[in-house]
Amino acid sequence: MWFMVVEGYTHTHSLKKYLERLLIFSIIAHFAYNFCFGISLIPLKDSLLNQTSIIWPLFLSVIGLWVEDQEWKEAKKIGCILILCLLAFPSDWSCFPILCTNHIYKNQGNLKKQVLGMALYISMYVMVYCLCIDVVYGLLQFGIVLVYPIMSLYDGTRGKSTFMKCFFFLVLCGTFSFVWIDSCNDVEGKMKILIFGMCNIGKSTVGEFLARKIGYDFIDMDAKIKEKYGTMLGFQDEYNDQYERDELRAEMISSWIKENENVVIALSPIAYLDAYEDFFEDSDIICFDLTNRTENVFKRLEFTDDNDNLLHILNRI
Repeated sequence: MWFMVVEGYTHTHSLKKYLERLLIFSIIAHFAYNFCFGISLIPLKDSLLNQTSIIWPLFLSVIGLWVEDQEWKEAKKIGCILILCLLAFPSDWSCFPILCTNHIYKNQGNLKKQVLGMALYISMYVMVYCLCIDVVYGLLQFGIVLVYPIMSLYDGTRGKSTFMKCFFFLVLCGTFSFVWIDSCNDVEGKMKILIFGMCNIGKSTVGEFLARKIGYDFIDMDAKIKEKYGTMLGFQDEYNDQYERDELRAEMISSWIKENENVVIALSPIAYLDAYEDFFEDSDIICFDLTNRTENVFKRLEFTDDNDNLLHILNRI
């Protein structure tokens, strides 16, 4: 794609229209990309990385090529490129499209040098991706160098056949359709909802109501613990360390998630979040912290004895 952007910049009859099309497409792609991958539409709300599609840095890359063609001092050009890199940093592929297109443009006519430079930049990106996001997906980015045999067939002239142009748009539309359908299926068929909150906040009541409304299974963690250990005090007696109890609760959640495709789980109050980080990062899991007004929580307060028998203490307050 970086090679094609350079070719587009080199052969376009109107740089202004070329930039306009890329900008419009980047705005449209932002909504499609973020919806498909469950990313907030508001940039930088949740992260500094992968906040919009690759089209935005490609748009900035063309501006970078224009900067290279200006008869400016080298320091001014470098400053402009750094600004463009900063603007592209939160995007898919970050600032590397700008750096790669710039390298490809400076080495037009030398395909081997273009690909070697591109491979070097990709290596840097893979390293960052592996450290910050995902190792396997990061390593897959090296597959880009496989385009070398195809690029070697290009002689710099426009082909006469219209088949590849039509084929490209068919593949593009098919890919977007597949991603859209797949993301919709994920939302409709494989969603887990975890409800966090303090005692007596209404997790069980809200969770059960929500599950009934959307047709999901419902699991009350407190009820499950009482089924297995008799009482909450029995659970605490067997595992008297709070951290150990929270880890065990996390294991319970993992098993319930594997057993149920669509489930709402009302959690017991927890003190340590370490064991729950995987749930927060899983795109198939929605976690939210239930809150309520103080007076409403007070009305819901319940006191029990060691055997979980209800004590009517509030009647005397």
